[in-house]
Amino acid sequence: MLFLAGVLTIPLRHFIPPDCTQAVTGPFGLELVFNCDSAQFMQDSQTPERLVQADTSYQDRPLYSMTSHYISILLGLVISGGRSFTNSSGEIIEFRFANLVAFWIIHLVTLLVALYLLIHFLKQSPELVVVSKFAIVSLFFLNDVTKGFFWTPHTQVFSIFLIAYGLFSWQKFTCVTLSIRFKILWFFSSSLLIFFYPILVLALVIPVLSNFRRNTIPSVLAVLPYLIYPHILRLAGGKYRNPQVEDFNQFVWVLDSEVLSLMTENFKLYLISLSFPHVIVLVSVLALYVLAVRRKRRESFIVNERSYIVLYGFILSYALFLYFMGLYATRLSIPFLSLMISIMILHISKKCSTQIQVVASSMCLVFALVSFFFTQGTIS
Repeated sequence: MLFLAGVLTIPLRHFIPPDCTQAVTGPFGLELVFNCDSAQFMQDSQTPERLVQADTSYQDRPLYSMTSHYISILLGLVISGGRSFTNSSGEIIEFRFANLVAFWIIHLVTLLVALYLLIHFLKQSPELVVVSKFAIVSLFFLNDVTKGFFWTPHTQVFSIFLIAYGLFSWQKFTCVTLSIRFKILWFFSSSLLIFFYPILVLALVIPVLSNFRRNTIPSVLAVLPYLIYPHILRLAGGKYRNPQVEDFNQFVWVLDSEVLSLMTENFKLYLISLSFPHVIVLVSVLALYVLAVRRKRRESFIVNERSYIVLYGFILSYALFLYFMGLYATRLSIPFLSLMISIMILHISKKCSTQIQVVASSMCLVFALVSFFFTQGTIS
């Protein structure tokens, strides 16, 4: 479905590659737009030794390229050919179609699993009308991140997965009694997912906030392999380097002597990076919600249930992570804002009339459809 949607959207617009992207011809004659960082992921997939010798900027997410490498071995039996691509340093590299298709398979599986988790979450929310469920699904799967980053090797698709995984986990840890088997599987899966995309560590906030006493130690154990991974790599004779920290000062900028001025400047960049169409939809839904609740009865428009405190903690952790990262791009804000809009739809379903829920959800659904099919968006 995603493959077909991507193909169908191409004739509807004249796509001009934004900064830090390139238009290339891929397998099956498809015209694709690659993010400038994708060359490194392609190189890592074709030559995984780069992940051991610190020849890549993405040692911090090794399972992504390694998984592509092993899938490409099988695909190489039936898919041949390749193309040239210029990396972010201006160097020409050759990438093989088998490795590119392997990344597509990873993206497809990731999004299908995310869709399954999101549908499971929505099934357990009977107060949501059908249009609300369609709106939430559309916000996550019909957006610039899915549209652009499905086709280009990059870990950005996992930010969509984080939202679905977070909502699913929030529901499980706060609404039902979990078996030991489920908890072991969940913490083990979360531990592996961090090696695909480090931001997935935020999922561990949910069990800790839901039950600090019982879930803190399992959460620490889940993140421990990732923390000791650089040391194990060095002990095995490899090298480890994190350019995000060393070259771009991500996260560690808070240790700078001029941190106060940096906090103000970075906050401005943080706001500029927000997807303003999403912000407008969020503010509109919030305003509709507040007006509807206030008219109905004089009460707080914040849901104070214990389970929502956990959700607010997850949202706050997510927002702070994006801020302290120090890299501000629209592609990072879109999943977060989609989450915020979806939370507002959940609140409306709890406290407002069905008519208000239908109006708010319809507005979000139309926004998702129009922006996906008729706007260029960005993958830079």
